[in-house]
Amino acid sequence: MTDTKYVVVVVPDEEDGGYYAYIPDLQGCMGDGETPQDAVEDVIAASYAWIEVQNERGAEVPNPGEESERLDQQMQEQADYIEKLENELAAANREIRVLKAQRKARFQYPRAGAGFRIAG
Repeated sequence: MTDTKYVVVVVPDEEDGGYYAYIPDLQGCMGDGETPQDAVEDVIAASYAWIEVQNERGAEVPNPGEESERLDQQMQEQADYIEKLENELAAANREIRVLKAQRKARFQYPRAGAGFRIAG
């Protein structure tokens, strides 16, 4: 892992104080510390153990960025799906407004023969 550069994310721990850090590409690989630097050092040490365990299990160790790319793709798919749903909702709302307008018009302007007589 000496030449491999993974992204490390550092987040303040608002409940307990201090900081925690994780590597998105190495699922479950986390560390913590009193300072951001402590958390980064802890997660780097944890990453060596994480990779060692993966190698012992014969599991694949992701390359840097693979998880980020997968997450980006999932987020784009979700955004596309949300946009599709919003468009369908807008179309349904338009249809509801048309139906309500038609119903209102029917009650305001009843047709001849619906209880009314046309004088002639």
